[in-house]
Amino acid sequence: MDAEYIFVNGGLLEIGTKDYPYLSKLTITMSGIWTTPQMPIYGNSVLAVKDGTLDMHGKTPVRTYAKLKTGLSAGDTVITLEDMNGDTLDW
Repeated sequence: MDAEYIFVNGGLLEIGTKDYPYLSKLTITMSGIWTTPQMPIYGNSVLAVKDGTLDMHGKTPVRTYAKLKTGLSAGDTVITLEDMNGDTLDW
């Protein structure tokens, strides 16, 4: 899905449910740039919800977190994670 912005106003954006999670791959690309018209308060290139619900359920990941092995600084392009005892990240 490619959009400059997604705005849910008093409604529901639902992708899968708890009982029937969305198991396919879904990529949402926010393609707005600085010249894209801005929505008041929210700006541009945004997924915004006002008086509504955003509900997403997908495949349960094997591991829901990972610890950093080293600190990060602005501009870093690589992160190093602590050993995860053979688990892999699938998110």
